[in-house]
Amino acid sequence: MINIKAKKGIKLIVELGQMPPNVLTPKVLSEIAGNSVQARLAPDWVGLNAVGGDKAYMGGTTYGEGTSLTALIGKGVTFDSGGISIKPGGGMKDMKFDMLGAATAIAVGKAYEVREGSRLSVITPCAENTFHDNTYRPGDILSYPDGTRVEVDNTDAEGRLILADAILVAKQDPDLKLIVTIATLTGAAAAALGEATAVFSNSFCLAQDFLEVVEDEEELAWQLPIWDIHREAIKVKWEKKPKKGEEKKAAFITNSVRMAGASTAAAFLEVFVGDTPWIHLDIAGSAYKDGKPTGAMYRSLVRFLNGRN
Repeated sequence: MINIKAKKGIKLIVELGQMPPNVLTPKVLSEIAGNSVQARLAPDWVGLNAVGGDKAYMGGTTYGEGTSLTALIGKGVTFDSGGISIKPGGGMKDMKFDMLGAATAIAVGKAYEVREGSRLSVITPCAENTFHDNTYRPGDILSYPDGTRVEVDNTDAEGRLILADAILVAKQDPDLKLIVTIATLTGAAAAALGEATAVFSNSFCLAQDFLEVVEDEEELAWQLPIWDIHREAIKVKWEKKPKKGEEKKAAFITNSVRMAGASTAAAFLEVFVGDTPWIHLDIAGSAYKDGKPTGAMYRSLVRFLNGRN
């Protein structure tokens, strides 16, 4: 199924993924993605600033000038140490691959076939999850511009925090019709599906349309659920109701819980997505193999998005 154009896109993903993290910094990755999105960003990149400090950038390019907008958002963590909730040392060098969602989004954007009335906005929140002067901590509460307050439980659950920024950027456009997020987001997705991609959506029909394309392209993906038990699990539980005047200090949701890691991460993103049609691809298990990026979901996304024009 791989044609010449697909080989070119996958080659770009592989080249970006194999760059060392001291070369492919968040700034460099955002510049590769383009900076056309920055002019209409919200003033505060809450998740990006918490995770990356002054090594946080929002890249992006918009293709087309139509009124029907699709936002393709790719996680661009160029190195993920886990932050204060630090990862085990073994295999940490592979955490340079935590930007493969952004790399895939960039490659898909270049293969997008612009047609009258359509527009694709590729948005890549880029950061390095290491340590900086204002490194965020478990217990911190982050307040997003839409009013959502998030309690940090684990600093290694950083991807959803920066994707939330990008989702809010996309939702500033009144012509937004579809959001697609792609990220090496959770080890739980890899544990559940191995080398396949975990697919989530707030629309059964939309997910089935995408999975039909995946099957035609002979890629591996499976839909996992976002149930009410997952939505409830991420809600912050308080031992007692906050006193009058304390509500503003309380968080609504937490960034990490000890159950159904892939589904609760998707439930977290859903809070910011709202009612906008949405597909989320967790490529933690499919994005790389044996120390090399695979280009997972590139072919399927190109075909799916071009087919929706």
